Amino acid sequence: MIDPARKAFLDHLHAWGREHGGMWNLNPEAAQALHLLALAIDAQRALEIGGSNGYSTIWLADALERTGGHLISLEADPRKVAMATANLQQVGLLHRVRIVLGDARQTVLAQPGPFDLVLIDADKESYIHYLEAVLPKLRPGGLIMADNVRSHAGELRTFLERVRSDPRLDTVELPFGPGQLLACWLPA
Repeated sequence: MIDPARKAFLDHLHAWGREHGGMWNLNPEAAQALHLLALAIDAQRALEIGGSNGYSTIWLADALERTGGHLISLEADPRKVAMATANLQQVGLLHRVRIVLGDARQTVLAQPGPFDLVLIDADKESYIHYLEAVLPKLRPGGLIMADNVRSHAGELRTFLERVRSDPRLDTVELPFGPGQLLACWLPA
């Protein structure tokens, strides 16, 4: 369970993001599921594509604090990087996260694996690119969570077909808010 003070901060941060728009935060239940997954697989290295104001970043960093792991968060918007940095500092988790500013289509290529857990929650047209970039960097048994698979199913059709047709990926759709696809990497 997440620390009650951090949870209260996260509740405020999520509400603020909804009020002010443009933050594109995970649904709270999806964020909690991501936290639980990170704990369950004892994640040591995680990658977040689309950090926004740090909402999902804090959920992941809290889990990684417990497992002794670290997170790399990719974000293109300098304003959001500044918000995420301040929010992580406020909850005492900045030391668990390395935030990389830049276009994630480029910065994802420079991140060394292996990763235990990857969250994809960025520009929908690039999900297929992100998938292809992270699969070689995902450890066997590693997990990918992709957000917005119901709300943006049309835009993500190619990505969803690719993931669902790969015999090395075992998938399930989670029903929280805009929908998430959870995929486990099981290479031969």
